This record gives sequence, C-alpha cells and structure tokens, in this order.
Amino acid sequence: MKKLALITGATSGLGLSYAAYFASQGYDLIVTGRRREALFSNGKKWREQYHVNVETILVELSDREEVRRLIEHVGDREIDMLVNNAGFGLKPVFADTSEEEMERILSLQVWCVTKLTHFVLQRMLRRNTGGIINISSDGAFAVLPHNVLYSSTKLYILNFTEGLHLELAGTGIQVQAVCPGFIDSHFHESAGMNVDKKKKGLFGFRQPDEIVRDAMKDWRKGKVV
Repeated sequence: MKKLALITGATSGLGLSYAAYFASQGYDLIVTGRRREALFSNGKKWREQYHVNVETILVELSDREEVRRLIEHVGDREIDMLVNNAGFGLKPVFADTSEEEMERILSLQVWCVTKLTHFVLQRMLRRNTGGIINISSDGAFAVLPHNVLYSSTKLYILNFTEGLHLELAGTGIQVQAVCPGFIDSHFHESAGMNVDKKKKGLFGFRQPDEIVRDAMKDWRKGKVV
C-alpha cells in the first residue's frame, strides 16, 4: 500500500512544492487549498505525472468547522506525512488589525496546526511511525513592525515542533519546523505587501522548490529546525 501525505495550502508556494515532492516519492496525496482551479489542475497533473492518487479538498482552514470537516474526510486512514503549510500574513500594525483578521490568523496558524498535528499524531503513535513538517518562518527569530501577529504565530509553531521532538524521542516519529526567509510565491501579494522579488543576498527571494529540496536534505539528517 502506498504511503499517504496530507498537505495544507497546496495551491502555490511551499505547499505546492511539498506536494510535488511527495508525489514524486510515490506518496498518495490529500491536498487542501482555497483556489479551486489551481488545486484541481495541480491534482490532475500529479496523478498523470507520478501515477499517484490525489484527493483535492477545497477548504478554509481558518474556520474551525472546516478543519473538523477535513478531519472527518480523512477519517480512519493513516497519514504517513503531515505538512502544516497553510498560512497568510497581515500588513497593518497590530493596533489597526481587525478582530476578524486576528481570529483568522490565530485560528489558522495556531489552532489548525495544533489540531491537525494532534489528530495525525495519535494514529502515528499507535504504529510508531510517521512524519510531521510544520512551516514556520525566519520571522519567528526576528519580529518586525507590521509583522507582530504573523511572527508570533510562527514562533509558536517553532516552539511547538521543538517540544514535540523532545516528547517523541525514542519513537519512530520525526518532526521538523521549516523556517524559510522570503519565498517567491503569492504570499506577499495576498497580504497586500509591495516587494521587490529581484533582490539578491540576505533579503533575496528563493524558489519554493529550492527550499523544499534543502529542507528534505535536513530531514534526512534528522535536523529538527
């Protein structure tokens, strides 16, 4: 039986690259996103290119009921690899952030990550195998203005993953927090940020496939962060 990977936010950026990577490794996929056309067309491409089964789930993971719907869809199936990637940024200073936006980002980047991890981990522990990759950010290490809530949620993800690593020592379950810098994706445009993606050096943008390739090299070495 093929292994099964669940990847959130797989319509673009890192989620798209992780989905392609695991499909190339022979994993069947359950992928989520909010953009129907991109999600379904990518699913069709992976099926044809890698001969794997791909389930595409259109879902808004900042809504807790939608998270529960995803969990119900997975049901009793064993998830071999979970990639908690779905996320977004906010442009306003904290005092100007609406209550609705605060609830959205905290629900998606704290509660959803925690809930999905808890759900798959209980099943992984029963068979003593599996992997969980949580997408954090270099913003977890350096909070900047206009970035307070985003960086705080990413720090939670980092600490959460490191704590899980300690709790899971001696089991067959591996976890990793990936902390990329600037990524060439739709992330900044969706957040209303005006950025120059041609920059090079420390603040330059990297391609998602490069980041996933490097992160998976670290995964094979057992690196947690």
